[in-house]
Amino acid sequence: MTKEWKENLRRLVFPDYERLYLDMQGREMKIAANDYAGFFSIDQVTQQLLGIDGAIVETLSRAMNFTYKIVRPPDGYWGNPLPDGTVSGVIGMAARWEVAFSICSITQTELRDTVVDFTVPYVIEPLALFSRAPQEKNRVLAILAPFKLEVWVSLIAATLAIGPLLSLQRVVSDTILKKRTRVGLQEFSFNMFRTLTIQGNRLRSHLWSQRLLFFSWYSFCLLFAAVYSGMLTAVLSIPAFEKPIDSLLDLPKAVRDGYTLSVLKDTAVEMLFREAKSGIYRETWLLFNHKNPEESFMQRPEVGIERAMNRKYVFIGFKTSYEIMVFQIGRRKFHIGRGTFYPMINAIALPPGAPYKRAFDRMLLLITEGGLIVKWRADEFTKVSFTAASDTGASSRKTYAINLIHLQAAFIVFLLGLFIATITLTVENIFRKNRSE
Repeated sequence: MTKEWKENLRRLVFPDYERLYLDMQGREMKIAANDYAGFFSIDQVTQQLLGIDGAIVETLSRAMNFTYKIVRPPDGYWGNPLPDGTVSGVIGMAARWEVAFSICSITQTELRDTVVDFTVPYVIEPLALFSRAPQEKNRVLAILAPFKLEVWVSLIAATLAIGPLLSLQRVVSDTILKKRTRVGLQEFSFNMFRTLTIQGNRLRSHLWSQRLLFFSWYSFCLLFAAVYSGMLTAVLSIPAFEKPIDSLLDLPKAVRDGYTLSVLKDTAVEMLFREAKSGIYRETWLLFNHKNPEESFMQRPEVGIERAMNRKYVFIGFKTSYEIMVFQIGRRKFHIGRGTFYPMINAIALPPGAPYKRAFDRMLLLITEGGLIVKWRADEFTKVSFTAASDTGASSRKTYAINLIHLQAAFIVFLLGLFIATITLTVENIFRKNRSE
C-alpha cells in the first residue's frame, strides 16, 4: 500500500470538512432572515442584500462559491425554544434543518445553544434605551421658578412682617413724642407691598428711625427685584425639558409617570429580563405591561420605534440597529439613553451538527480580523449621517422667544385676582344692603 493511496483513504474516511466546504461548488443555500435596520434588508429594486449581515452573506457567497435564497420565518420572530418543545423564528428554521443558516443580528444565548450551533461571534452589541425626545416642561408656574420654596416663604414672611414693624415703631414714637400719627397698619403694609413691586412708597416720614427702616426695606426690595428679574429672564428664554431616561435606574419613575416599557417579542433581549431571578433585570421585568402584553412585546422593531417617537414608550434594543433606525426617522425626535448595558454577541445560527461550521468560522475570522465588520458598520452610519446632521443643525439654529405659554401664569394671577375681587364686591354689597335694612 503506497503512501499516496493511504493519504487518499484517510481523506475519504476522515474528510477535512473545513477545507471541503470552503468551496460549495455553486450550491444554492437557503438563508433565514428578518429585516433589521443596519444589519439585514433587501433592496426592492436591485434585490441586493443591505446591512452588515447582508455584506457578510455576499462576501461568504463569493468566497465560498455558493448562491443563496432568502426565506422568512412564518411567525416573523427571531426565535427561542418554547415550553411546548417547539422552536420559533429563524432559530427554529435552523434547528429543523429547513435552512443552511440564519443571520439577522442573531444573539447567541445559552438557551439557543441547546438547539442550534453558532459560528464564532463577529459583533458585540450593547443594549440601550430609546424614548421620545424630552418634552418641554409646563410653564404655568414659570414665574415661581427663579426662587426655591424657602426663598418664597422668607419673602412672604418679610412682606407680612414689615407693616406691623413700622406700625409698632409708629406707636413707640408717638408715645415718646406724645403726638398722634394718622398712618395706620393698613397704610404701612400696602405701601411696603407697593415698594416690593417697584411701585414706590407714598408715605413721608420726619423720623430718622423710620427713614432708616424705609431705606433697609428699599434695599431689600431692590436686591430681590434685580435677582428675580434676571433669573426670570433666564428661565423663560432657555427652555426647560423633562429629565431624559438614560438608564435602567430611571425606568421605575418613568413607569410611574405613565411610560410603557417594550422589547421585541421572543428575542434574546426579552429572555434577558424574563429569565432574571433577581437584581435590576428582574425589577425591570416586573415593570413591563403583563396585563396587556401587546403593549410591551412587539413583533416588529418598527412598531416599537414608532411608539417610542409618538407616545410615552421606552423601547429596549440593540444600540447600532435602532440608532440607525432613529437617524433615518429623525434624530431630534428621539432620546437615546446615555448608558448602555449587557453587551451581547452576534453570530450565525447553523443547524445542529452542520459539517460546514469550521469553514464558516474560518471565513468569519478572516472578515473580522480584516476590519470589514467595522467598515460596514461605519458605512451604515454614513448612509444616514447627512439626514442626522441636517436635523441636528436645524435644532441648534432654533431660537426661543418668550410667548404666551411662558407668561400664562401672569394672566392666571390677574384673572384669579379679578375673580376674587368680584366675589369680594358681591359680599360687600350684600353686607351693605343688610345694614341699610
